[in-house]
Amino acid sequence: MPAILCLLLTTLLLATAAGASADQILQEMLVRDRPEQRSAGTTALTAEELALLPAPDQSITALLRLLPGVQLAEDAYTANNGGEILPPEISISGGRVYDNRFLIDGLGNDSLLDPLAGAVDDESAVPGHSQELFLDRALLGNLTLYRSNVPARYSGFTGGVVEVETRDPGQVFAAELNYRTTRSSWTEFHVEAAEREDFEHSTSADQQPDFTRHNARLLLDLPLGPRSGVLLSYGQQYSRIPLYLLEETQNQYRRQENLFVKYRLQPHEGTELSLTGLWTPYQGHYFLKDTRNSGFDIEGGGLALNARLKQRLRLAEVEVQLGFKRSENSRRAPADFYAWALTPSKDWGTLVGGKISKEGGYGDIEQLQDSLSLALHSQFVPWQFAGFAHHFSTGLRLEQAQASYERTEPHRYYYYRADTGLVCPESSVECLAGEQFVYYRKDYAVDEADADIGLLELYLEDRLERGRWTLRPGLNYSYNDLTGNNDYAGRLALFYDLFGDRSTLLSGGINRYYGKTLLTYALREEIAPYDRWNRSTKLTAAGTPVPWPASPPERVVTASRLASLETPRVDEWTLGLEQELLGGLLCLAYIDRNGEDLLGMTQLDKDDSNTIYSEWNNNGESRHREVTLSWQRQWARHYLLLDATWQDSEASNEDYDDLLRLEELEELVWYNGQVTQRIGLPRSDYNREWSANLIYRVELPAHFSFTNTTRYRSGYNAIVDSGDNYELPDGSKIDIYQERSLPSATLFDWALQWHSPLVAHQRLTLTLELFNVFNKKVYTAQTGVYQPGRQLWVEVNWAF
Repeated sequence: MPAILCLLLTTLLLATAAGASADQILQEMLVRDRPEQRSAGTTALTAEELALLPAPDQSITALLRLLPGVQLAEDAYTANNGGEILPPEISISGGRVYDNRFLIDGLGNDSLLDPLAGAVDDESAVPGHSQELFLDRALLGNLTLYRSNVPARYSGFTGGVVEVETRDPGQVFAAELNYRTTRSSWTEFHVEAAEREDFEHSTSADQQPDFTRHNARLLLDLPLGPRSGVLLSYGQQYSRIPLYLLEETQNQYRRQENLFVKYRLQPHEGTELSLTGLWTPYQGHYFLKDTRNSGFDIEGGGLALNARLKQRLRLAEVEVQLGFKRSENSRRAPADFYAWALTPSKDWGTLVGGKISKEGGYGDIEQLQDSLSLALHSQFVPWQFAGFAHHFSTGLRLEQAQASYERTEPHRYYYYRADTGLVCPESSVECLAGEQFVYYRKDYAVDEADADIGLLELYLEDRLERGRWTLRPGLNYSYNDLTGNNDYAGRLALFYDLFGDRSTLLSGGINRYYGKTLLTYALREEIAPYDRWNRSTKLTAAGTPVPWPASPPERVVTASRLASLETPRVDEWTLGLEQELLGGLLCLAYIDRNGEDLLGMTQLDKDDSNTIYSEWNNNGESRHREVTLSWQRQWARHYLLLDATWQDSEASNEDYDDLLRLEELEELVWYNGQVTQRIGLPRSDYNREWSANLIYRVELPAHFSFTNTTRYRSGYNAIVDSGDNYELPDGSKIDIYQERSLPSATLFDWALQWHSPLVAHQRLTLTLELFNVFNKKVYTAQTGVYQPGRQLWVEVNWAF
């Protein structure tokens, strides 16, 4: 490793030194180079192409769902969550949702704070997301999706890489006002007849029969001179979700803001400086089901500051980047939770037919992630050696990330028993004379925990060209001081230009990718356990509660001890074809991946202090095979994109918190008419075998345009434990797993757009989007839950 570091630093310093007299070499800086080698596993979209892709919530991941090799979760869009505004999670080429790498202007956007935490009503955890910040779609300049043959520059993923470059400030003053909305009255719901009354009288955010959503944005281009300018944008998404709480209607809401500032300066040819700031706070206001005084807020999103300098020198083009980010997953909630017995003073539970009356919440939790990063990249001018043209690139990235967890006040969960003969020694919340007392409680103390990780990434890559052949070997080295792993990820891609005119390109590759190390692993190890207390439900002879024991009967660490962990990895081989066909580009790719050392959990025995521990392990495995086909063409007033994906995924688990003992993975089960190991069962989500998309857009007369999107998803076999056993010849019994077959679905989404003629540099655009035009009933993996039926969105845009 020291040798690699010395080589990298030497080459980078040489490249930098070569620019000592930049003004004198401007005429020599025009490098006549062939464009970066295409790969069938890469999809690159411009701002114009991205504008053609429909997406209900206008998020980046909603756009990606229409690209080959990308799948949404089965519950990403359902009729039960129409008011939610956070971007959906995605799987890329078989990876889990936290296995992807998101980049905004070169700065990482991956949350290391428990990205799979999802329940809003968890006492000790706050919902997370795989992304830290949520970028407004209007700010996209271009987007590149890497699914295979990923260049050595990228690391920290075992799924895919999503790289977004924000748009630059315009060269003339311009402004844009945009408003977009939908609501439940514009949406058709598919609900089982037996469930409709409960759905329409929903008491939980798990079912949202009534909602209103608003998206608004203001964007300004402010040129400061011929070579500099500023882009300003402020947007907000807001939804209101009325629900029933103890027979009264109360509103939940979600709000996400998006403030973006970008300054760009080109002092002379070959030099570019950009400074960006992005602030994306998210707040969701909830209440606990059937619980009085339980309103609480979930806060997320964060802040990013980014500085990039690109300098074209005599020997290389150098990019230097410095970035800072802060994000959070926090909760603001009532301090204590009370499960009151039904008594005359605590009787509201009878309103909902409950056996108890619930009140309060789970207390405040604040989780923050801060990171500071420095990156340096060099792309050298081509040079000849041994008959090959070499395109050499190298770079490094240093990052220091820190996470903190804080419970700012004690939290207690009280469970009561009623007794009219109760005598209280003293007045307290734990004892109400003649009424009820606490016999079970959980205690969470004021607590602070922090964890940090230092990351080093280095890469070397060369693109060797000779005749029709191109070879791209590369090596990515990564190290973090949390697990102490030195990970060497080799990358090798081969390209052959069949006819020498770049009309037919064959490709193949063998690559290794290493995943990221979450700060969750270390943070949870530092979080204090909570105590469980129990005492008798019977009273003493004096009618008082039995005293609490001297020490808690049980202490619980929800997770974890940070054992010696390997970095999860995926080994890949791939074949590809790119063919210019009928005026468009046809891409065919095959991807084969094997995942090893994936994370799971082992529950350990209680220790001497009666504390329960869990420990992460590397027992997880996965296998993914995928074939994708896409073709796109743009001509005259038409645009057409076709893509199809076949894939097969097997995975030991979806969640790093899943219990994953080796003996359980090797356990035999009965599935699909034969004996197989439990680890050989099909993946439980993100596993539609076939999917296809067709997007067609046409410019019509009278300033109209029409876009049709057709989405096909094959049937889905959800895997469930039947609860029955199969007897083997030796008399032993094994579990029987069954498939719950869900039918295929073909959906049509239409968009009709009209814009006014350009008058005095102003343009008014009206858009009507209709999703699921034919109101198709689309099943999800959750019994009785369907995707939304027909839904209308209306958008107004005024540019001036």
